[in-house]
Amino acid sequence: MKKSLILFTIAAIIGLTACSHENPMETQSQQDTAKFLIAASIYASDKMKFNISVLEKSLRYGDCVLNHMIDSSFCPKFYDYMIEYADQSGSSFSSITIEDLKDREIYRSVEKTYFDTALKTIKITKKK
Repeated sequence: MKKSLILFTIAAIIGLTACSHENPMETQSQQDTAKFLIAASIYASDKMKFNISVLEKSLRYGDCVLNHMIDSSFCPKFYDYMIEYADQSGSSFSSITIEDLKDREIYRSVEKTYFDTALKTIKITKKK
């Protein structure tokens, strides 16, 4: 009986450890997270062929996560493209999930850095 209990406990610990997932937006710096979100948002906007400015493309993710869109029906596909970008980039964000991207609390924690970085990035891009 004791041996079974010990084996069950060990199996449960291994199972819980194997299933754990940390949101990369929590484990990476705010600056790295902002840069990833901007790049993934632009990528997803381009894949969806949005005819909007680069700044609007870079901030489209924020619109989805905060439901600021009148028509947010495109957001699920938008998230899919952001995941595709993460997978292709081979970055530390390659394990990000749609649920991670939809996490408003985490988004709110990086929102200012995300917005400020987008504005700076677009200004630099326009000057070139």
